[in-house]
Amino acid sequence: NISIDTHKKYPYEDIASVYLLYAKVLIKSNKLAEAENMEKKAIALAHEYQQIPIEVDAYITYAEIENKKGNYQPAIDTIKKAMKHAEMVGVTSKKIDCNRLMADNYLAINNTTEALKCLKIANELLTEQADINMERLSHEQKIMLDIEQKEMEAKLKQEQIHAQRNIMILLALVVVVLLVL
Repeated sequence: NISIDTHKKYPYEDIASVYLLYAKVLIKSNKLAEAENMEKKAIALAHEYQQIPIEVDAYITYAEIENKKGNYQPAIDTIKKAMKHAEMVGVTSKKIDCNRLMADNYLAINNTTEALKCLKIANELLTEQADINMERLSHEQKIMLDIEQKEMEAKLKQEQIHAQRNIMILLALVVVVLLVL
């Protein structure tokens, strides 16, 4: 097993992410049974090492496997676990992913009402995230303008100091010339 070999060669607590990534590769290859085993290990290890963000990803990926297998209700149950963990760490992007995947599963079982609720929540979260990103961008832009202004002020101050130094040198020369005369 590649994951175990990697962990034995380079032991570290983040082995759960190796299983998670390996499972994603297996899903792309449509090897769902193997992917499911990898995800179970990823969930267990992420839980053991208290890596909640990885645990969220592992639950989402496990729900994707359940969805691909046509097990929509277990997928929904797994997504609810992922959302609970996403709430604990406040990862908005994962809450969006969960709601979108939940909507897909509800649509698969013809529950359009719940699917629309999930999509509405995902849309609200996206809007909220966009607003936050816009506030951050505005704040960063203001900081950049402040830095540019401070740089301009520093350059002006340097020019003033240079001009004052030249005047002092000129005055010193005048004094020396006057003293010589």
